[in-house]
Amino acid sequence: MTKIITYNNKYKEQLVKLILSILKDEFGYADTDIERQDLYDIQNVYQQDPKSNFWLAIYGNKVVGTIAIKYYGKDRGLLKRMYVKKEMRNKGIGQELTNTLLAFAKNSHYKNIFLSTVEKFVSARNFYKNKGFVEIKKLPEDLAAPTGDNVFLKLTL
Repeated sequence: MTKIITYNNKYKEQLVKLILSILKDEFGYADTDIERQDLYDIQNVYQQDPKSNFWLAIYGNKVVGTIAIKYYGKDRGLLKRMYVKKEMRNKGIGQELTNTLLAFAKNSHYKNIFLSTVEKFVSARNFYKNKGFVEIKKLPEDLAAPTGDNVFLKLTL
């Protein structure tokens, strides 16, 4: 049984390893292409503001998925770091993570959630669209998308 928990440093090494392996092995990013400073400082980046957070999907004491939201003021935030281990996909883990994030956003009185991805990640875009996200031309000026992201989505709560 998978459980969704709020990030704590006990899982830092597993979290970093999972995300970097997905970025390298599945998406073909080289080490120099991966923006990852936030991965080494989750608590300061995602857990200092009460309207930001980072969650882990844990299965058998192993990190098998992640998701985060970063608050940017004006009742809006940026969904970040949504990953599920390849062999654990299509088991509802992504749904559980996203539902956890959306419940948190609603309880935190968010009005809009934004995210960015790349064009080739069609299944990810379809997943988000099934959750009610719609494609937009660009992110608001003060929301930073990772280099190379060229597809932007928005969910109005």
